[in-house]
Amino acid sequence: MHLHKTILGLFCLVLLIAAPAVAQQLNPSESQFFINPYLANPAMAGMKPQELIINTAYRSQWDKVPGSPKTIAFTADYRSPNNVGLGINFNSQSAGLLTQTNLLLSYAYHIPLSDEEDEYLHMGFSAGFSKDMLDYNSLIGDATDPVVIGYNGRVMNWAVDAGIAYALNGFTVQLAAPNLNRTLNKKNDFISDYPIFYAAVNYEMQLSDQLVINPKLAFRGIQNYNNILDLGVQVQFKEPFSVSALYHSTQSYSLGVSYAYENQWQLVCMYNTPTKNLKGLANGIFEMGLRFRFSNLGKGN
Repeated sequence: MHLHKTILGLFCLVLLIAAPAVAQQLNPSESQFFINPYLANPAMAGMKPQELIINTAYRSQWDKVPGSPKTIAFTADYRSPNNVGLGINFNSQSAGLLTQTNLLLSYAYHIPLSDEEDEYLHMGFSAGFSKDMLDYNSLIGDATDPVVIGYNGRVMNWAVDAGIAYALNGFTVQLAAPNLNRTLNKKNDFISDYPIFYAAVNYEMQLSDQLVINPKLAFRGIQNYNNILDLGVQVQFKEPFSVSALYHSTQSYSLGVSYAYENQWQLVCMYNTPTKNLKGLANGIFEMGLRFRFSNLGKGN
């Protein structure tokens, strides 16, 4: 009987400390919408020919509550002269006592459809692993409990993502299926903490030498949760500044500003307000990122 109570208590504890992580899935990295679309779709790895793009990001809840959600992310992607895109996607998310680490390797192929226009079909997939860990040092309770000890000994979860995109002269439509292996596994039907599809359309319009506008509409599916609509726009002024704004159907908003230096590196700052259900309990999420661009790699060889 004592063991059953211990298991029940630990299960309730995990649910409580994992709740912020679920909220993070409802509000993913804002970079994926305009700055780093590779985060949402493996087909977007290596979008620019012979360019290596490196992105780093840090996300944290605005108010410093102990155990509040934090995310550290790193991506790098490159497109070879033969239109093959390669990428690596790493992130570590912590909330309460739990930390989830994800590492994915991506392969994409970019098929030119026209010699006269900038028209491409992009296809890609990612594969890697996800690992959950429990922080024993911060645990208040019996750290020798077999259930607690066995948590970090669980096997890694494999992750598989797939995506496709079509692009023509600034117009892009894309569809991605993250967590394919989990979605197809019926044992996960009761879980509600991971995205299952992502669709988006945007049209980058250069209105003048001084102004580029990029409106975007996205549609996201979360396992056992309402689908989420994202509607926003990015405005690029003559370098170095750009701004962005997004409305999410969870009744939250995102605002961003970036500074670019000679198209070599870019500093991005973003703020996401709490969703309707979390208003009054949190002060939103702040995100800061750095983007580095290395051009003309592989040319002339």
